[in-house]
Amino acid sequence: MRSVITATLGVIVLSACGGQSSGTATIPSARTLAAAVAAPTHALSANALRGTYVAAVDPSTQVDLLVQLNGRNLDQIDSLIAEQNTPGSPLYHHYLTPQEYGADFGPSAQDYAQAIATLQSQGLVVDEAMPNRRDIFVHGSAAAVESLIDSPLDVREENGRQFFTNRYTEQLPAALHAYAISGDTDYHQVHPFSVHTPQVKIGSGAGFGAHDIESVYDLTPIYSSATGSGVTIVDATEGLATASDFATFQSKFGLKATLLSFSAGRKSPVDTYGETTIDVEYMAAVAPDVTIDQVTASSTSDSSFDKMYAYIVNNLSSVHIVSTSWGDCEAQYGSSFNIDESDFQQAYTEGQWWLSAGGDSGVDDCANGTKGVDFPGSSPYVVSVGGTSVTPASTDHGNFTGWSNEVVWDDTLGCSSVRSCNKEGGGAGGGGVSTRFTMPAFQQALRLHGAMREVPDVALMASPCDAPDGDSLCDGGENGGYWQYFQGAWQNGWGGTSFAAPEWGAFLTLVQQKYGSTPITSPLVRLYALAGTPGYDTYFHDVTAGCNTYDGVPGFCASSGYDDASGLGSFIGAPLQAAY
Repeated sequence: MRSVITATLGVIVLSACGGQSSGTATIPSARTLAAAVAAPTHALSANALRGTYVAAVDPSTQVDLLVQLNGRNLDQIDSLIAEQNTPGSPLYHHYLTPQEYGADFGPSAQDYAQAIATLQSQGLVVDEAMPNRRDIFVHGSAAAVESLIDSPLDVREENGRQFFTNRYTEQLPAALHAYAISGDTDYHQVHPFSVHTPQVKIGSGAGFGAHDIESVYDLTPIYSSATGSGVTIVDATEGLATASDFATFQSKFGLKATLLSFSAGRKSPVDTYGETTIDVEYMAAVAPDVTIDQVTASSTSDSSFDKMYAYIVNNLSSVHIVSTSWGDCEAQYGSSFNIDESDFQQAYTEGQWWLSAGGDSGVDDCANGTKGVDFPGSSPYVVSVGGTSVTPASTDHGNFTGWSNEVVWDDTLGCSSVRSCNKEGGGAGGGGVSTRFTMPAFQQALRLHGAMREVPDVALMASPCDAPDGDSLCDGGENGGYWQYFQGAWQNGWGGTSFAAPEWGAFLTLVQQKYGSTPITSPLVRLYALAGTPGYDTYFHDVTAGCNTYDGVPGFCASSGYDDASGLGSFIGAPLQAAY
């Protein structure tokens, strides 16, 4: 399947690799098996050690790749970023366009031309060369890709799922000047961060809606001057929310946000998880007049997400706020990790601020019984958003009013067993310490004591178990969590950091509206700076109770100030927006 990039009415649909052979896999012949286990010319890839061999990928199968080229002066980017976000600097708020990034940090014109020529000489078709001169979308036959990477492509099976992968680590031509390549495997998949309690009552139940978030987080005073009007936020996701679901949600709460949608007649992935529907409905809940631009990958493979990220950073750089509710354990990423991190760094030079859900499995993000954190939130160029459980000041007929208390989200204590928590709707807010990134300057300025990047940066209501009577769904309560309108029905009992990240993103659009078209200062820089002032408790609800223990892995516990369970805390809307 050819890589397709279609922009119609604001929706970008990026097709994934079609690298798996069609039809039913047959038992490989003796010759095929011999080829599969022939002595390698270089090391086996990590994914070639997973599962069992099924067959060779049909040589004629079309495969889509993202090739990222080496750049120049990359060691100077963080110094530029510091200047761009330092008041008084000549470069303060002077952000780059993707073309300027390419001129300063992309490969030389000669190396770039040579890379394009090399790809074409290998029988690959260049679908789109991004303006940063580093990201190139190409497609070609499996045979051409095998020649490019000097490795066969195999179909393998693990736990009933077939995937394709490069057998050996890629050996790319020197003339390609490649930094990394993505698309020669679809083994790794990213995950959404939402949970739903299926036993919750529908129709007569209670839960958090748009007006409850408005009241609990002190957004009402902002709406007299800022509602998100004239500001666009991108939802980087997989699957499109339906216009009818979104319209019903808006009508219920009196919202007037604009959802950019795909044109009739084009096939695009539909939101089957409820994930995109969560994002767009609660972006509108916080910023009732904002424009929401859905940008969808065509599958959950990380190579499909790589292309989506690159497209947003390069072709939608005029949009300053991007939120994603997808990710995975940072330790489990392959070459996609380097590609994505490079693009997030580029976004930072452009004044495009990314937010990511921090995860719903507490410190057990890798699901292997050890502490781990989620990427892309662990990137020092991305705002990681954790989860909390909120007690409103009062409740009246299901309406939640004001803020009384907030603790780290951890609903696992009420599950019938630890292992059943996901099925029962339990979870805990992600957080902890990165093993890949050193501590960035904005955290050092707050005098945190570690040597590595800590997450989350901030947090917000994420529990599907909150209830107006103080009971918990995980303890047998009947109501709670968030309301959403999905697949033609109202459902409560939803939760997850998939709500927290888009709500924080939408809040930043209320800040952005104050500044017009000029990008706001980096949220990571500005929020940590405000947290270091005497006004900290004016701008943030400092979460000081609860831990993000999950699945038997001891978590981090909240404390005064920053902590690895709730970050800086949740926003107190009006004063934080005014001070930003």
